[in-house]
Amino acid sequence: MLSNNFVIPDTVIQLITELKMGLNQIRPDWIEGIYLTGSVTLSDFYAQKSDVDFVVLYREFPTQKIIDQLTELHHRIQKLHPKPVLNGVYLTKQNLQARNLATGQVIHFQDGKLNTCLFEMGPIALYELKTTAHTMMGTPINQLPIDVDLEQIKLFMYTNINSYWQSWLTRHSSLISRKGLLNRVVAGVIVSLL
Repeated sequence: MLSNNFVIPDTVIQLITELKMGLNQIRPDWIEGIYLTGSVTLSDFYAQKSDVDFVVLYREFPTQKIIDQLTELHHRIQKLHPKPVLNGVYLTKQNLQARNLATGQVIHFQDGKLNTCLFEMGPIALYELKTTAHTMMGTPINQLPIDVDLEQIKLFMYTNINSYWQSWLTRHSSLISRKGLLNRVVAGVIVSLL
C-alpha cells in the first residue's frame, strides 16, 4: 500500500497530464482510468534515471487508427520530454483477470515503441496494480476487478526464472567465459612481448 508521505513529482504529473489530454483528444469516452505504478509509487523515483510506469484501462480494444494515434501521441510526448520516459500498458477489464493472460492482447509502450502483444509480465503487473498503484484518473484502483493471487505469482516467477533467466545465464556465461579467456590470452601475449 502507498505510504502517507507519497508525493508525485511535478515532472511525473506533467507527463501524465499530457498523456491524459492526448488520450481525451483521440477519443474521450475510451478511457476508464490512468494509474501510476513502479518506482514513483514506491517512492524510489529519480527523474534522470527512472521511467514513469503507467497503466491505462480502456473500454475496448482499439482500432488501428487509434493505435496509430497513440503512437503519434507517445512520440510527441517523448520529443517534448526526453527524460523521464513513459513506459506502460493499455488494457481492458478482461486483462485484469489473471486467467485471461494467455490469450488477452494488450498494447504495450516501452522504449519508444508501441506494440500489440500478449501481457507477458501480466501476473506481476496485476499484483503491482492491485497493491501499490496510484489512481491518476477514473475508476479508483480499489474498485477494479483485479483477479490475481500469490499462487499465480509464484508459478509465474518459477516459470520465468527457469526459462528466460536460465537461458540468459547460459548464453551470457559462455560469452563471459570466452571473453575472459580471450582477455587472458591477449594479456599473456602482451606480457611475453615485454
